[in-house]
Amino acid sequence: MTEPSSRPLRPQADAGAYLGSEDEFAVETMPDGLQRDEVLDSMAEALDVLPADPGAERRVDGGASPNPASAQSQALDSGALDHTQVQELLYQALETEIGGQLVYEAAIACAQNDDLREEWGKYLAETRTHETTLRETFERIGLDAETDSPGRRVLRFKAAGLVESMERAAKDGGPVAAQLVAAECVVEAETKDHQNWELIGEVAKHLDGEMAAALAEAYAKVEEEEDQHLYHTMGWARELWIESLGMPAVLPPPEEEKKVTTAIGAARAKAGREDMLDEG
Repeated sequence: MTEPSSRPLRPQADAGAYLGSEDEFAVETMPDGLQRDEVLDSMAEALDVLPADPGAERRVDGGASPNPASAQSQALDSGALDHTQVQELLYQALETEIGGQLVYEAAIACAQNDDLREEWGKYLAETRTHETTLRETFERIGLDAETDSPGRRVLRFKAAGLVESMERAAKDGGPVAAQLVAAECVVEAETKDHQNWELIGEVAKHLDGEMAAALAEAYAKVEEEEDQHLYHTMGWARELWIESLGMPAVLPPPEEEKKVTTAIGAARAKAGREDMLDEG
């Protein structure tokens, strides 16, 4: 796999120019000057991050050393973990927080419900803090936060696509459609974000020393907020759709009212929405 490079990573909000008819359009330029072919190449390269087999050189199961091309591999404690893949997870987690801020900024511009706009404003501020937490963690464990990777390039592409989707919905579908698309885009972004932090928590359990402590502390600071971002916005997306269909909706959604932070709690809140409608 091509060795990661160091360069500025924060994408621009302008994801590209639309060409052609209303029904058929293409992206002329991508964030950071990426071309579509380059992004597709990056997606193919990202597959190389996955270990080919348990005995591959990157894996540290039976005394084999990590890939020497990665200078930061020394920051990881020894063990059965794939050091290269752990680093890729951390780089993707940071990129997800960076792109998530662009997604929230666009979503807030689409929000018509005052409570939703306030909620997303809170989540945007928390996402900025999560980026800071990761950057501090990188410094603590000796990783370069500006190191690029194929996975990071794909995530920049995806964040730009979510922003484009909201902008197009606002332009072509009007405010109600834009708010619905924004809620769906936030759910998509937060699904990846939530998974990143779940995996970081699992990785911390399989490490020792400073690396384990640093990741565990970062996870403890962030995880509950990530739970709220995902489960509450899933509730918003559902209830806004129900409202748009002309049926009674629970707004703010039960997930937010009950301060849900688990999948089980979200399921229970959803199951109890009829009772909330009766009470209302």
